[in-house]
Amino acid sequence: TVEEMLAQEAKFAENGVYGTDLLGYRYVGDAVELNRRFVAETPAPVVLAGSVNSYQRLDEVKAANPWAFTIGGAFFENKFDGTFAEQIDKVVDYINK
Repeated sequence: TVEEMLAQEAKFAENGVYGTDLLGYRYVGDAVELNRRFVAETPAPVVLAGSVNSYQRLDEVKAANPWAFTIGGAFFENKFDGTFAEQIDKVVDYINK
């Protein structure tokens, strides 16, 4: 559950972990809620990763406002239409709007 993940994060922080790489969209529950709450309720930096593969998800990532996010497979699968470099530019431009 989201609550269990937040509790686990708190224990990691107590042990000196600086931040978390959260594969939020791989969550079998409400991934949007997980991403939003985890970023909002975790004092350490959060990187969202895993299946950020559409403009809708980019909007959700922007709304969650993590410290950073990653895209990998979506570029190889041409989810943002274009060469690898063009897709990166499209995502950067979209995020900066």
